[in-house]
Amino acid sequence: MQGLVGLQQSLRDRAIHADLASKQGVALDELWSALMNGHYSIFDCFFTKGRCILVLTPATPTPRPQLDPRCRDALEGAILAAGQKAVAFDSGHSVSTVSTLCGRALKYVNIGTTYSKIPIAVVVFIYAAHELTKLRVARCSPLLDAGEELLVVGFPRPDAVLAELVSPAEAEVARLCLEGYSHRQIATERETSPRTVANQLAAVYAKTSVSGRVELLTKLTQHYDQTLVVPVTHQNGSSQRGLGSGSAIANSNDGSPVSAPAVTRRAVHPLRRTSHGSLLLLASRMARDGTRRPAQP
Repeated sequence: MQGLVGLQQSLRDRAIHADLASKQGVALDELWSALMNGHYSIFDCFFTKGRCILVLTPATPTPRPQLDPRCRDALEGAILAAGQKAVAFDSGHSVSTVSTLCGRALKYVNIGTTYSKIPIAVVVFIYAAHELTKLRVARCSPLLDAGEELLVVGFPRPDAVLAELVSPAEAEVARLCLEGYSHRQIATERETSPRTVANQLAAVYAKTSVSGRVELLTKLTQHYDQTLVVPVTHQNGSSQRGLGSGSAIANSNDGSPVSAPAVTRRAVHPLRRTSHGSLLLLASRMARDGTRRPAQP
């Protein structure tokens, strides 16, 4: 077991180095299509202090059997509609059916977890695919491991702004929660009790006006690289700092109230087949042309 842990850490160290050294970029919506079309699966997903890093393994020589489109629709719908219940209501399916479809989509890309523990990367991919976040491009670079060419993908964590909104202890607890740690695991890591962890997370959710982990993650992703911290003036004259939203009322420089612009959602793009070679070609094209987002294949 120690040998396996050592091998995993060695690969992660190499992936971190590859991410830091990378001068290539690739569009996150292309990566999501590649995952959903069976051209890649997620071999590993981990975090550094400021970045989310994935190691993807290509499906060779041919992609895997296609995922049932209902699974992708259920997963994307649940993330964008902030819940499986909303998808169940709109589709006429039961919540358990929607949950099963979401689970199949996650398993298809080699993520063995539930919707409530959905990884940061999946939420970022989905929001990028629907052009609902400014976090649209990732660094990427090939990594050779035991004769197999893997793809390292890295992008900034969308939760860094929490340090400005909550206490240091609450920010640390939220960081671990968003990474997928359970209350008990966080308590063990921080040498405290699960009850304390639950109370700290409840404080984070209250300060950011969300109901739970998934909604917090989607809100942070949607508002990435925007003015997240805005003074909100209440009727009683008090003010507080919080995450901006489509309906938030902020104060402009001259003190007059300004409504934050609503985000317009675009239609889901059709599924595209994207190969390992074409992703690297896209990355090379972006590096050569100096564009922020590579052209569509």
